[in-house]
Amino acid sequence: MPKLSSDEEPTMRSAAKDTSATLVRHNLRIVKQLYPRLRQQDLTALRSLTQSLHLSISKGELLCIEGNWYVTNAGLLHIASKRRCLGISTILQKQFCDH
Repeated sequence: MPKLSSDEEPTMRSAAKDTSATLVRHNLRIVKQLYPRLRQQDLTALRSLTQSLHLSISKGELLCIEGNWYVTNAGLLHIASKRRCLGISTILQKQFCDH
């Protein structure tokens, strides 16, 4: 098997960029079908969230509600897993509750 020169060897960083770019394209394609009336700034926010947190629309990790992006329970678990967290602590914010 021929050895690749250092210029030809794939790097972890380039592989991560490819994966991130693929996920961004996938999320944008899906979100345009699910939420056709989103503004450009909403798509920009989605792109940023996808790149920084690697969350997927198709896996149910992000939702758009009234023009705002929300990370679902699945998304929080994904983030926690990637960061090797052992648990997630929550605090009830009464001012945001319906009760």
